[in-house]
Amino acid sequence: MSMRAWPVVLRVTRRWIFPCLLALFFVVPAIGLFRLPSTSMEESSILQYASMTAEGHTPTQDFWTEYGPLNVYVPAAAFSVTGPSLFVERVIGLIYRAILLVALYAILRGYSRRMAILGVTLMWWLLAPWGAMAYAWIGGLGMALAAIAIATTSATMSRWRLFTASLCAGIALAFRPDLIVAVACGFGIAVWPQRAKWKVIVGGLSVGLSPYLLLLVTAGPANIIRNLVVDPLIHLRDGRALPFPPSWKWNAEFFSRVQQYVDALTNRNWYGAPLVVQIAELFWLLVVVALVVAVATWHVRRSDRVMLAVGVFSLLLATNIYQRADISHMRLVGALWIGVTPLAVSIVTRRWFRDQGKVALAATGTTMLLLILVAPSISFAAFYQLVHRTTTPILSYSVGHRDIIASSATELSEVRHAVGLLDEVSSPGDRFFQGPSDLRLTNYNEPSFYWLLPSLTPSTYFLEMNPGISNAPNSRLA
Repeated sequence: MSMRAWPVVLRVTRRWIFPCLLALFFVVPAIGLFRLPSTSMEESSILQYASMTAEGHTPTQDFWTEYGPLNVYVPAAAFSVTGPSLFVERVIGLIYRAILLVALYAILRGYSRRMAILGVTLMWWLLAPWGAMAYAWIGGLGMALAAIAIATTSATMSRWRLFTASLCAGIALAFRPDLIVAVACGFGIAVWPQRAKWKVIVGGLSVGLSPYLLLLVTAGPANIIRNLVVDPLIHLRDGRALPFPPSWKWNAEFFSRVQQYVDALTNRNWYGAPLVVQIAELFWLLVVVALVVAVATWHVRRSDRVMLAVGVFSLLLATNIYQRADISHMRLVGALWIGVTPLAVSIVTRRWFRDQGKVALAATGTTMLLLILVAPSISFAAFYQLVHRTTTPILSYSVGHRDIIASSATELSEVRHAVGLLDEVSSPGDRFFQGPSDLRLTNYNEPSFYWLLPSLTPSTYFLEMNPGISNAPNSRLA
């Protein structure tokens, strides 16, 4: 190839090839998200809660839930229009993720387009394998980051813009009330120059928090306080606690132990250390990333309000890892941390390197490489398996207009068998209970059967089960 052709090749690559590859990086895994198993307690409970609420039941009064009202109200509103649907629930979950990615892109775009692309690429790479469920944490995180983005990415701040930012902050708390400290500090920093317009800020927050008023009117204060405050903060903590920091030798989380056992039997994890080691290594890598973000935040504490707000907000999410240091919590918090890493590294190193674009690119490549080396099963392999899902058959099972996606042919066969047995011994309107054989151990259950069989009435308040709550003395388990 002649030297004259190189500028043309570079121009075509930048204008067409690179954008197409970047689009595939986001779109192909998004397709795979709709083919992931849906039988987990977390997603099944969202489906069942939303469908019951759309039918007139009241969260916290008719069933236990520890998250903010929008965790249920958003999919319930969609179900009231479309009917209960796994696909619709996952579309909502994908919208949550899109809001989160767009908000981070908008924040980083103020520094450079390259910084923004690298940041959202890193975030998506770690976040995508977690699934597409309409999870309250991602909805809250996305709206909180959107609030900071709206409040900091414009040279002028109109009243409507300030109101919209405050509205988003209130909505974030209506998804997850436990985000209150992070939102108060991060969003507070973002709108501090506008504190004279406090009435606008209070107005936006009040509208965003209004779902709590609806919940208060329908469920009553006692149910709300018990479900959203007392149970999560007092009764649930001991039953969910894991060693902190994670052990290098013993895997304390049940499903990680199962996965490690499967890996040992099948030699599936031939490319990395045992999963227990990868979890510990990922934890310490995220500690290093958090330290870099903290140093960058301290560096710009007087000169860069945007990084200060994002840095403080993201670092205060560390409490979510502290309360349960497993793969899911590290992924859901670490995705934002590594998304901010290119900017943080460029801030820390700016006195030594002038080309911040190249620094951000090097930081992104280094972060990806480290994640692959220390936690290949959690990062690269999980992302690859998500892409591979687009080429594999969907193991789905439907009852009427409701369906589930099984994780294996064995699980699919067991679900069919269980539903068949229930059909033989039940009639529409019968009360139905699903739970462990030993009700002293309420660590997990399968709400997917409640979801699949709407003709049967759940006979328990705890459609999802948690230790220390469902099995507590005088609970409403039965």
